[in-house]
Amino acid sequence: MKMNNVVWKLSLTAHNKIKSKILNLIENYTQINPTFEVDNISKTDFFDERDIKDTSPKNYLNLFYEEAKPLYQSIVDHYRGGGLYISNAWFQQYDIYNHHTWHNHGLTMISLVYFLELPNPKYSTEFLNIEDNKIFQIEDIREGDVAIFPSFIPHRSPVNLSASRKTSIAFNIQIINTDNSKLNML
Repeated sequence: MKMNNVVWKLSLTAHNKIKSKILNLIENYTQINPTFEVDNISKTDFFDERDIKDTSPKNYLNLFYEEAKPLYQSIVDHYRGGGLYISNAWFQQYDIYNHHTWHNHGLTMISLVYFLELPNPKYSTEFLNIEDNKIFQIEDIREGDVAIFPSFIPHRSPVNLSASRKTSIAFNIQIINTDNSKLNML
């Protein structure tokens, strides 16, 4: 299995347009006290199970969803799907010395990580190549990019040694059906 065909990226063209708006909405979010056994994350809404509507604490997602429509279509086309379904989404902020240990995302197909703030590419998501047991990152990843990968692949957020904060928004999606018209049949 070639991991560079399985883990890939797209750039969100609206990143500069929405970055400060999303950060302002996240800044105003009152965190529900998370319980971390091994992770060290400054702020997240992962544990917030309230409804995702315009009036909810997760209203930053509506702004992202609207601007990410072309990105979603590229993902659906890449997987030759008929559509996609977002099963859940959350933000995480990492101040200096914060990290998220090795994990995967169960009960879903594809995961996405949007790098809203990325002080240095070396703090982007690390992946474990399950074929050779080596750690790798997406080449040339930068702020505004979205990492896309099968949810079962072990990944982590390395320790942020930068004095600058890292903020990401993660999503789990399901690809709906296969669109046979998008397949190159032999």
